[in-house]
Formats: sequence, structure tokens, C-alpha cells
Amino acid sequence: MLLTQDYHYQNWDQGTLLFQCVFQTVVTVFLLLVSAELWRKYRTRRTRVIYHLGMAFSLIGIGFLTGTLPIFIVLTFGDVPILNGIPVGEGMYLWWTNFSFAFVILANLFLFKFLQGLFDSPSQKFFYLFAVANIFLAILDVYRGIFVVIPGVNALSVEMGMIFFFIELVLWGLIASKLFRSYRKIRPSIDRVSIITMAVGSVFMIVSLFMFALGNIIQGLVIDGLIYATLLLAFYWLLIILTVFFIYIGFIRPDWFKALIRKISPELS
Repeated sequence: MLLTQDYHYQNWDQGTLLFQCVFQTVVTVFLLLVSAELWRKYRTRRTRVIYHLGMAFSLIGIGFLTGTLPIFIVLTFGDVPILNGIPVGEGMYLWWTNFSFAFVILANLFLFKFLQGLFDSPSQKFFYLFAVANIFLAILDVYRGIFVVIPGVNALSVEMGMIFFFIELVLWGLIASKLFRSYRKIRPSIDRVSIITMAVGSVFMIVSLFMFALGNIIQGLVIDGLIYATLLLAFYWLLIILTVFFIYIGFIRPDWFKALIRKISPELS
């Protein structure tokens, strides 16, 4: 049975809301800082792969920022009109979380192009199929955020959540498989360490997807599941930080990272 509320997050206690807000804010700030570093690199090394990764991380960061905003609003101001979402018409709003998901969905396309830039695969036909799936989900997401979501109703339906989970799993599964295959083919070197670093980062993301799914399942099925779900989602956010960090240092290979590799394995070049 649907239990609607007077305003969004009404059934959340202040402690849980604050916990969630802090974690999401930390991840958002980290993502935006890494994005800024990527754009700084892009100014000196104008390559498509840096551009695509910079766009992907920037869009995810903006998505997390907009997803955190309503939690901050309800913690700070309570039930105010802006909490309803972004005005899109008379008496109509696009709920913040759906707006946030739209950025994450768009970021998927740039991550796919980043993968293509690294390995010249998967094929462009595969990209078109992947893009259609993401665009379809984005349309459903925006429609639901405007016409379906009210306080007490989840931003994504169960079916939409399954589609989102499958899309993300395909994307990060491709990234992980390509990186691990490349790792096996490269002789011991700094390049090889960089590849395995990014591969481990992609595995962190795959694990985080299952944590996210499990957290949402627990929240919906278990009594007092919100507390347990929040703890699981805390690990989800931590894994995202690790994913971004490992992908970044493996791809950009900052001087301190190369120096650390040489210190641990002087024979590597």
C-alpha cells in the first residue's frame, strides 16, 4: 500500500538525513575536485579521452550535487516550496532525484566514449544501442519525476531501477573486462600498473552497484530497514570515491603515483 507523506523525506529521522547528507556531500566534493583536475589536464593535453572522462565525472558530480540538495533543504529549512523540485510548469515540478539521475545517465555515454577512446572498442553500433537504452531510461526518468513522484513515492520504479542497474552493470563490466584483458597483454611496466589500477577501480564500481541495489531492497522490505540501508549506502558512496580515485590515478598517472611505483618496483619503467 502506498503511504504518501506531506513532504519529501518526512519519514526520515534527522540523524539519518544528516548522515546521508554528509556522505553525499563528501563524495560530490571529491568528484568535482577530480573533475577540475581533469579539466586542468585537458588544457595542456587536449585529447578526446581526457575530455570524455572529464565530462563523465563532471556530470556525475553535478548529478550527486542536485541529488544532495533536497536533503540539505529539508535539514535546513524543512518543508519549503523549493523542496518539491524544479518548477517546470504551473503547479508542476521535476523532483530533484530524477533530475540528478538524468545527469548520471548522460554521464554513461561519455564513459562509454572514454572506453572507446582507450581501446577502439566496443563498436560504434554497440554505442548506438547503448545510447538508445540510456535515452529511453532518461525519458522515463524525467516523465516520472514530473508526473508520478509525490512525497512518499520513490524516484525510480522497480522496473526503472532494474534497467538502470543493468545498464550500469553492462558499462562497468565492459570497462573492467577491457582493462583486465589489456593488463594480461602488457609486459611489466608503469603502464601495466596503471591499467590494473583502473581495473580495480572498475571492480569497486561493480561492487558498489550491488551495494546500492541491496540497500534499496532492504529499505523496502525490512522493518527499520532505512537504518540498515543507509549503512549499506555509506559503503556504496565510499566505493564510488575509490572508483573515481583509482580510475583517475591510473589514467592520468600523476608524478607522485609514478614515483611510488618506482619506489616499490625500481625495475619498472
